[in-house]
Amino acid sequence: MPYTGPHQKALTTPYPGTKVERTPVPLTQIPWSAPAHQYNPTEHTNPLHMGPDRPQYAQSEIVKDVITSQELGGIKSFYATQFGGRELRPQNPIGRTGLSGRGTLGHWGGNPAVDALLIRQNPEDASIPEIFLIWRRADRTLALPGGMQEGDNLTEALKKEVTEEVGSEITKLLPEKSQTIVYRGYVDDPRNTDNAWMETTAFALFFNQEESRRMPTKLTPTDTHEVDAAKCGWFPLNSFLNPDISDGKRLPLFASHAQIVQRFKNLPSYQNWLRPPLVTTTCRIGNRKIGAFLHAIKKRRLSSPILSS
Repeated sequence: MPYTGPHQKALTTPYPGTKVERTPVPLTQIPWSAPAHQYNPTEHTNPLHMGPDRPQYAQSEIVKDVITSQELGGIKSFYATQFGGRELRPQNPIGRTGLSGRGTLGHWGGNPAVDALLIRQNPEDASIPEIFLIWRRADRTLALPGGMQEGDNLTEALKKEVTEEVGSEITKLLPEKSQTIVYRGYVDDPRNTDNAWMETTAFALFFNQEESRRMPTKLTPTDTHEVDAAKCGWFPLNSFLNPDISDGKRLPLFASHAQIVQRFKNLPSYQNWLRPPLVTTTCRIGNRKIGAFLHAIKKRRLSSPILSS
């Protein structure tokens, strides 16, 4: 089921990493269909993402040029994109955010990302499922491992982000794993604007107890600029699946990650993974006892009356 809103974190002010204040948006005026005649959003695009010297992942600041040249794939989204307002820019599918422009995002429209739900059985107690979470330095919060897709296909993007934010020890296990899509769609992200927003494909990967025991106690992410390795780790999954009955010590998750994790609990693949494996037993019966058993069955059949119609 796609995200339907209303967004909350996309209204965060000031805009992350800046002193730029969003124009306040009442909840009733978030949908584009709601009249908002006085709506005048603050305009903000990171100056470093503009002009001829902008990074390779950043599109031109002129929407018309992006559409005409299909720069970096043009305007992309999982949603049917509407255009309107200033310069006929793409409009956030959930609604107004109080900020126009691209903020710190590189693309107009949807900015594709990939996220990983790494789920394992506790090495000491297989009945306890755990989830790996990273600590985002910039936002000072826990999050799912993940990041921008940046032109890679989904599988390669997943491997790249797990290597950077978790460690190559886990990446080596990924080729053996089937990948279950938990969610694909809009992310309620504080970086979103009226004209640029985050979208993700979130995958779940399961590790059994034997694989958990082979994992190193300390993992080694390579992107230590964005990720604090000392605060990353495996956390009890149930407190995130059932926030209403958690012990109150559970920390909030970044963007829409809490909602993505909660969607996960109803997946058939997760329910099947939770079930204990079937135990097969072998019963050894001597040939002499089997013979006596079959003889008794035969004798009973012969002594039974024959039913006729």
